[in-house]
Amino acid sequence: MPSKIMVLNYIGIALQYAVLALLYYFLFKVLRAVYSDLRAERSEVRLRPSAADESAAAESDAARLVVVDAGSVAMARPAYELAETVSIGRGEGNDIVVADNFVSHEHALITRYKHAFWLTDLNSTNGTLHNNRRVADEVLLKNGDLIAVGAVTFRFER
Repeated sequence: MPSKIMVLNYIGIALQYAVLALLYYFLFKVLRAVYSDLRAERSEVRLRPSAADESAAAESDAARLVVVDAGSVAMARPAYELAETVSIGRGEGNDIVVADNFVSHEHALITRYKHAFWLTDLNSTNGTLHNNRRVADEVLLKNGDLIAVGAVTFRFER
């Protein structure tokens, strides 16, 4: 019969191996959690647009109004880059000033909303035309659309 010391020695060795196995199991679980977090974070980074993607999106969102026909009105520029909101009218406070007596002081407004541009007539006296139709409500602008304000005709480009 083995002595008590030998039995206690075997039990001690078994406990040492058990603690070692538990330590390795704990480290395995920690490394697995860290790896899955890093993998999830990396996939989130792929879903978010990079700086290059954002600049490309900003370029694709860039739009402008090109003066197609100014009639007898002298326009300051041949083309106007569109910002979030662009006001058109005869008043000097507008982003695009059209010095025509048939244009109201605050005539029309172009607004960017959800990567699209919308044209609104601001209850002008003579109205705003979108592709030769009078604007009654907000109108979604598409590439090549014509906008007439007084004697001036603009082409929307995107």
